Amino acid sequence: MFFIVYFCTVLGFCLYSWGHLYQAFWRRHWITAAVAAGVMLLLTFLPMLNRMAFRRGAMPALELLAWIWLALIFWFSCTQLLADAWNLLLMLGRLVAKIAGARERVHSVLLALRLPAFASALAGLSMVLVAALWGVIEVGMVRLKTVEIYSEKVPLEADGYRIAVVSDLHFHHGFQNAILHKAIDCIREANPHLLLSAGDFLDGAISPRTERLFCQFAAVVVPDGKYGVLGNHDSYSGAEDSMQAHAQAGFKVLRQRGVDIKPWLRLYGIDDPAVWRRQGRQEPALKLPLVSDEQFGILLEHQPRRPEVPDRQNYDLMLSGHTHGGQIFPFHLLVRMEYPWKTGSPIAFPGGLTLYISPGTGFWGPPFRLLARPEVTLLVLRSAQPKVF
Repeated sequence: MFFIVYFCTVLGFCLYSWGHLYQAFWRRHWITAAVAAGVMLLLTFLPMLNRMAFRRGAMPALELLAWIWLALIFWFSCTQLLADAWNLLLMLGRLVAKIAGARERVHSVLLALRLPAFASALAGLSMVLVAALWGVIEVGMVRLKTVEIYSEKVPLEADGYRIAVVSDLHFHHGFQNAILHKAIDCIREANPHLLLSAGDFLDGAISPRTERLFCQFAAVVVPDGKYGVLGNHDSYSGAEDSMQAHAQAGFKVLRQRGVDIKPWLRLYGIDDPAVWRRQGRQEPALKLPLVSDEQFGILLEHQPRRPEVPDRQNYDLMLSGHTHGGQIFPFHLLVRMEYPWKTGSPIAFPGGLTLYISPGTGFWGPPFRLLARPEVTLLVLRSAQPKVF
């Protein structure tokens, strides 16, 4: 289903963009228009052709090219949609002016404001170039973001307990070393007591290159350990591969189980539904175990699913990733339709749960981020009890 939606969507972007480029540049150049159409279709179906031609040995460079094309065609289509919407408003304005019997000067002004095909296409291409250049820069701008969480369950002596969270690293063949180095620098700057990974740690098969990256991560030592959960991408080459990757990086994976980090701190992690589907099994209707009234409960779940249901309200903090904050603007508008909660800000629910969705630390697909800066999150747990001096 994902591939059907993907190809239909990208094919729609492709045809729409080709139509605008044809009107702007190729109306009198049929050969150029035909060649451009062929190239655009080839890039659109490149992921499928790559897999069919090379099977499991699919060329990463071709996949990267296809993802870059997806981002570029998405951005260009958005610019042309804005231009078409502007021209439609002007056309409606001229129609209203005609019905109202406005002077000819009003018609002339509205007509002069119309964006011709050449101008809108040229402006769109320029904006795509700027977005791509900034996207490459922003994807490497990993920052340390501090968020304070207050709770009466945090004892006074544990006030200031630090938890570092990474998410959606997507280790794969084309992973950028700079991202890992900056993430590790952020973790060391945070000096956390506990390090968590909110899923999508591995993206594809383990290679000698990714193993070297895992070894770098293994050198990061925190007092209370490193824990993670499996995300949907962790299942694509097999959960066993992802478990091995986590182990090489020094993480323990929580799969429908919990652990007491401290007498007052309980951590519970669950697999993403994709892990069950990949194994040909239906996700069981898991009822999360209760957390005692004296413990601060953290639920680690890759996708921010159903945070409002009662069994999740039994926990104090839910940590998720998956959405990447949309990764490339304005894709976040589509993401918010599926996950309506804001990324990068604590969200309090009436039942007592606080949800935090990380925008992610790495990237997926095209090596761009636009208005969705990656982060390592430092959660500082604060006691809500009044301090006695």
